[in-house]
Order: sequence, then C-alpha cells, then structure tokens
Amino acid sequence: MKKRKRYLYIFAGIAIILISAIIIIKRNFRFSHVEEKLSQRLEKIVQDATGGLYTLSIGKTNVDIENLSVQLQNLHFTIDSAILKGLPTTKKPVNTFDITLKELSIKNVDALKLITEKSIHLDKIFLNEAIIKMYRTDSSAIKEKDDSATIKISLLYDKIKKDIHSIQIDTLATQNISFTYYGTNKKYKQTDVNRMNAFLFDIRIDSGSKNRNRFLYANEVNVYVDSFSMPVSKNMYKILAEKLFIQIRENTITTVKNFHLQPAYSQQEFSKRLNVQTDRFNIKVPSLIVDNFDYTEFLNNRAMIAAQVILNNADIDVYNDRTLPHNTKSKVGSYPHQLLNKAGFPINVPLIKVRSSKVAYREKNADTKKTGVISFSEVNGEIKNIRNEFEKAIMNVDIDAKFMNSAPVKVHFVFPNNPQNGEFFVSGKFFPFDGKILNPATVPLGEVNIKSANIKLLSFDITVNDTRSNGKILFLYDGIDVEMLKKDTSSKTGFKKRPLLTFLANNFLLKKQNKPVSARGNTISVRYERDVTKSMFNLIWKTIFYGIKEQIGAGGMGKDKERAKVK
Repeated sequence: MKKRKRYLYIFAGIAIILISAIIIIKRNFRFSHVEEKLSQRLEKIVQDATGGLYTLSIGKTNVDIENLSVQLQNLHFTIDSAILKGLPTTKKPVNTFDITLKELSIKNVDALKLITEKSIHLDKIFLNEAIIKMYRTDSSAIKEKDDSATIKISLLYDKIKKDIHSIQIDTLATQNISFTYYGTNKKYKQTDVNRMNAFLFDIRIDSGSKNRNRFLYANEVNVYVDSFSMPVSKNMYKILAEKLFIQIRENTITTVKNFHLQPAYSQQEFSKRLNVQTDRFNIKVPSLIVDNFDYTEFLNNRAMIAAQVILNNADIDVYNDRTLPHNTKSKVGSYPHQLLNKAGFPINVPLIKVRSSKVAYREKNADTKKTGVISFSEVNGEIKNIRNEFEKAIMNVDIDAKFMNSAPVKVHFVFPNNPQNGEFFVSGKFFPFDGKILNPATVPLGEVNIKSANIKLLSFDITVNDTRSNGKILFLYDGIDVEMLKKDTSSKTGFKKRPLLTFLANNFLLKKQNKPVSARGNTISVRYERDVTKSMFNLIWKTIFYGIKEQIGAGGMGKDKERAKVK
C-alpha cells in the first residue's frame, strides 16, 4: 500500500514540477534545450523516487511558453527487471506495472495564482491512449498485507501543504485507456478493461478536502468502459460486461449492459474438470443498474454499499450432472444469510429488484442419462435488507413467477441475521395448473409420464436450519393418471411404458384425488433430516416432495425415505 501511495505522490510531483517548470521557463529561459532538460528531470524524479525500480522514458516534450502549457508524448513507465530480480523476496512488490501513454498534456496554468498565492489552477489535464499492464509477482512466498485489497484515498494535501496551498483542476480527461491484469502466468490475462474513458470535473485539493463529499477530490466523475472481462472461481467462470457507465456526483448511477457470468467450459468439459456433482451457473443480465454505490467506501474498505440494485430480464441457467461422483463436502454454513455474515467486508444494500427474469434448473439423471428441467418465467421480486452490519437486520425475499411457463407461484423467504443454527423460513403457493407441465422433469428424472392431473393448490410453510427442516405441506388435486416408464434406447423418446406398474399405480397405489376435508384442508407435517452435502434448495424440495408423496398415496417410498418423518 505504501508503494501505491508513493506512485500517487510521484505523479502529483511530476505535475507540480511540470507546472513550475513552465513558470520558470516563462520568466527566465529562452533557449532550445529546455524541453530536453525537462524530460531528463522528470525521468530522474521517477528513478529516484522508486529507488531505481522503475524508469520513465519520454519520447518528446513540447512546451508552449506563451500559453503556459506542456505536452509529453510516448511515455513509458516500466520496471527495471534486473533491480527487481535482485530484491530480497520479502521486499519484492506484490504487483508490478508497465504503462505506456501516447500523450499527457497540461493546459493553461494560472501563473499568477502560483506565484502570489502558492495555488495551482489548471484548465485541463489530458491523458490519451494509455495501456496499463499489471503483473502479479512470481514468488509464491510473497503474501499481501491485509490492506492490499483496498486502495486508500490518501489525503494528498497533507503532503503538499508546506509548498502548495491548493490545487484546482477544472477537467482531468482520459481517453482510450486499456487495463490488463496478468497472474503469475504472464501469457494469460486475468482482467481486461478495454477502451475506458474517464472525466473528472472540478478537482480541488486543499485544507477543506477532508470535509467535502467528493470522489478522488472531484465534484463529478464520469467513467465509460467499452468492455470488461475477469475470471473468477479458480478460472471456472468469467465475468463479462459489454458496456459500463459510472456517474458519480450527488447521486451516483452505475449502469452495466449485458453482464454475463459465463462458464469457462462447456457442460461436459466443466463436469470433467471438477469430477464431482456441482451446479454450473450461466447468468446473463442485459441491464443492471446500481443506485448510489459508494465508491469511496469500496476503495477504502472494500465495502459494498448502495441504495438499490435493479436487474432487468435476467436469465439464470443452472445445470448439474448427476452421473458424476457425489460431492462429499459439507455445505453447512452456506445458506445466503450465513454467507452474508461471513463476507469479511461491510455489505449494506437495502433493496434488490428483479424484473421480468427467468430461471431454469437442468439435471442429468444418473440412471436414465437424460436431462430434466424445471423452470420459472416472468420472475419478479424484491430482496430487502441485504446487510451484515446490523444485528437485527432481517433479509426478506418476495418472488412472483410462472412455474413451467404456466402456474402462478408466490414464494416468501425470511432470513434472520446471524442465527446460531442457520435458521430461516420459507413459505409459498403454487396456484392451479395442468399436471402435464411437470413431464419435462418427471419423465427423464423419475420415469413417470403424467397423462392427466388437475393440480388445485400446492402450499408449504417450512422452517429450516443447519440440520433439518419442519414443514406443513398441502397438495390438492384430482383426475390423476400416470404411465410408469423404463429406459429403452430403441425408442424415439428413450423410454417405454411398463404396463403392470402403470396398472398398479393407477388402480391401487395412487389416490385419484385429494380434496380439502375442512377449511384447513389435508395438511401434512414433514420433518426431514438434512443431507449436509446438499444445498438448501434440495432440503426445501425434499420437504415438499415427501409431503406430496404422502398425500398422493406413495408415502413409504423413496431412496432416502429414512430421512423423512411424515404425519
């Protein structure tokens, strides 16, 4: 972090020396080697300030004495590899930089203010076509300090106040900036930001800087990024964005176009690389808007603070290959509110809105080798109180959707903050639908074809903790008729009917209907002991599933029936 602050001081020093040089040149010098001497002086400043670790080369320097402006062209800020190699491991920087800049210009210095008031007033600083490369140092023995993940906004005024009372820059503009971060493999790009333009307006660095509500000392900041790419989760995914716009002033707006959490590999290759059952996510959000994100807190403390987040037309696809070995790693402690409290940095987002989105879960069955799917469309909802700073904050999730593009669904989650046993609550209702819409899931995953079923209502109210669930399930239906199937590779569908089992199921096993016998209906109580290697959604589904099975007449069946107690 001290090195990052040092670089900030170096660049500020360069700007001050450039300005001072212009004034001195204006008053005292009139010879042709001024520009060459200025370049040499700036190059020496960088070398001395970094202890020789970095060098600066300047292709050309132009000084406009009459207009008090200076232009530097073809700058290259790079590390001296010999010096770096000779440093002890403990003193090597975690990251190194290589920066090329086509143009840096400073225009219209207010000379009178600098001379009479020790104040710097610039009309414009312009940086054009910079390529910034950041490399992680190879040595595995280097460990980052705790604050290395953050960029402290050091108060520059404390460092310059003896010589300069204030600095004012009307506009600082950057154009066509590219940033690339490389891991220890210098051929592989870790993060890629292309064609970034930034504009900082009304920059003021003075004794009042501490008290102003500004970002990077500017009254307004606008940032445009043409494309963004960053690998995550051990390079199994990439975060991509086509367009990013950030406007920071009294109200901050961040807009991301075509956000994509993209798997790095195809379904088959993804599964092979992990070699255990794992959910593979593919998330696309055409429009993501963040209101009043606090970028200063993010840079200082890694805090995620915003007024609200809006996701429009999100498309979430989840795939799991059950033909692979079971993942035996425990998932205790991985419920949403538990992960929130274990984040390690402040999070405070009062509201997330989801609009016109869809979710699909697809699973490849270990026995049939077929893939079943359940889906939710027209998903609209709100997530409130995503906070880990307040003891009594309760996260609430309300969702409305269409199940299998047909059945209206309402679901409500309540996540208390930091309960000792991970407790949370979920309730919901599936309103009337034709049971045949379940066949894309029941045929490949359960080898059951629903020929008819009029579902009147499915409601549930479940309390969940780290080890078990307790729920009340109500499933009302009539007119049920099913076909029991088995795998048949010679069939076009991959299945054929099992006549005897079908006859037994329809005539002896399954109840043809389940109608309410009272205002309360035929509610079933289910207690299910959690398989800790599986997710919270598996626990919720198993609780609902055993309640449904009990009400249709198949209560004593199931591979994991010993986990369920039904009454």
